Amino acid sequence: MKYEVITSPFYCLKLSRAFTKGSIVEIEDTVRAGELVDAGLLAVVAETKKKSTRTKKVKKDV
Repeated sequence: MKYEVITSPFYCLKLSRAFTKGSIVEIEDTVRAGELVDAGLLAVVAETKKKSTRTKKVKKDV
């Protein structure tokens, strides 16, 4: 799952990883990630759908 770091930089000993404020990180250990979210260090990033683009159809005069 993807999370955004919302607090000052910190280092997690259990994950052996440094986190910097404003970065988006993917964490597979959901238990530890849940603990960091509850502590207010991370926020869950909502999954975004790929935006489709419309193409304008042009009629040709024959």
